[in-house]
Amino acid sequence: MKKGAKQQIQVVIPDAGPLISLARAAALEILLVFKDDVRIVITDYVEFETTRFKDRFPDAQRICNFISANAGRVEIQETLFGKTMKQMYLMRQRFEQDAQFRASMLAINAEPPAVSRDAGELSIVSYAAELIKRPPGTPVLVLAEDDFFLNSGAATPGNTHILSTRAFLETLQTMGKIPDARRVWEEIQVANPTVNPNATDRQAGKIKTDWIGAVDDEKAKRFRPRGPT
Repeated sequence: MKKGAKQQIQVVIPDAGPLISLARAAALEILLVFKDDVRIVITDYVEFETTRFKDRFPDAQRICNFISANAGRVEIQETLFGKTMKQMYLMRQRFEQDAQFRASMLAINAEPPAVSRDAGELSIVSYAAELIKRPPGTPVLVLAEDDFFLNSGAATPGNTHILSTRAFLETLQTMGKIPDARRVWEEIQVANPTVNPNATDRQAGKIKTDWIGAVDDEKAKRFRPRGPT
């Protein structure tokens, strides 16, 4: 590859926001617009956070179904933080549901802590720290809604291209890839009025990155609106 040439990107979702937003608009499949050799990686805690209440919330069930149906394209990346938080949650769940286990824990004056409300944000910080340990190399596209990524260029490594849900959809529309992509963003806003409105599309700091070039035009045709029948 020539020096300075843009490199194809790997898509990583370390933030629950984009999955929840797309699920509420019934548009998760738009993530499959990338070429077959582009890895779509969801961190383990994000998978856990977005699917653990699938029996209560339709968007959680949609995410669970999407991940299962696309196991060949979507990968779950284990992180130390995610593994720890899941174990903590399961321990707390057992403590609350199993009377014998709860009694044995209380007998030794021990009680498993509940998963913190800011565990999602801590998961993002943890994943960013793991990325920073790697020198700039394989380009990574982080699809996010959390301000940690969208507003802080210094907190991410030089091989990380940051893209918000809004910018992802609106750029697909502007580039003519998916003419109806902006409608998806409008549906997301209706379903979740507090969704982060930032239109962030920030190049990696140390290598040239290209996510538009990773979009498969043939796959994009699946999302074109149908004309009158």
